[in-house]
Amino acid sequence: MSTDPETMERLVFIKDLYETAVNQSHLVAPLNAKSILTFHDATELFLYLASEELGFKAPHGFMEYWGEAKQHSSITLGQKSEMNRLNKARTNLKHHGIRPGQSDIDSLRASTQTFFEKNIPKIFSLDFYDISMTSLVSDDVIRAHLERAQRSLQNEKFHKCACDAALAFEKALADSKQRVKRTGGKIGMGPYPLRFGDPIAHDTFYKSSFTGESEDLAKDIEKSISSLTDILTILALGIDYRKYAKFDYLTPIVMRVMSGGYVLQSSGAHPDRYNNNVDEDDIQFCISFVVESWLQMKDFNPIIDA
Repeated sequence: MSTDPETMERLVFIKDLYETAVNQSHLVAPLNAKSILTFHDATELFLYLASEELGFKAPHGFMEYWGEAKQHSSITLGQKSEMNRLNKARTNLKHHGIRPGQSDIDSLRASTQTFFEKNIPKIFSLDFYDISMTSLVSDDVIRAHLERAQRSLQNEKFHKCACDAALAFEKALADSKQRVKRTGGKIGMGPYPLRFGDPIAHDTFYKSSFTGESEDLAKDIEKSISSLTDILTILALGIDYRKYAKFDYLTPIVMRVMSGGYVLQSSGAHPDRYNNNVDEDDIQFCISFVVESWLQMKDFNPIIDA
């Protein structure tokens, strides 16, 4: 049974909310306590979606979904007792200010994961881990890179994942720049918003009379200006720069060559730039970052936003 796009979009949102709760649960106390509220929100949103799929009216009480599902369908929702614990922990925190301990948070995180793993296939004939933010990306080329990254992630080929994530972002960024250029070059009274002064020609410094230390200084200036332009482009597109900095560190450098293709440079050429020791959480972050950035860039309208 195929899942319609609207339902898949809602499932993606629910999974993203769950992953936010997972990240919150790893924070230091007392900040980790807010994960309980987010875990509860994710499960409640799923139960509401399940009620629509199974054809019954969503009940008022959180724990009533299990009985309603059994009454109106042949499906028995699992993890009822575990979700009752989550519901009580949420009530204690939200209404009484009682924060759960670390062991409770760890236990409820595991229970919520199992809740989704068991119940999503029952209702939507879909594996929990097949729900991916990449389904939100309509660009075939960029989505293909992200899907390859997901497959490599399942095989624990983390370096390959990082390469595909880097290529996906670079192509999304290049597409966005081209789309802005097609507006005609100038917006209102100033240059289009992804151009920060005239570009510096590569030969500007190297065909000059600079020698010795002066030549080294010129190279440093060129490198600094180029780096600042890249940063301003990221900010102009509305991308979270702190997330971009982390993504930039976790992935290889992507270089555009004269033929129009791309090549990757890893830590060998830039030891301070790329971390080879990426893990599963790092890759999940990279994939999510590319999807979020693509969604941000695809809606960027320089006429309206500039």
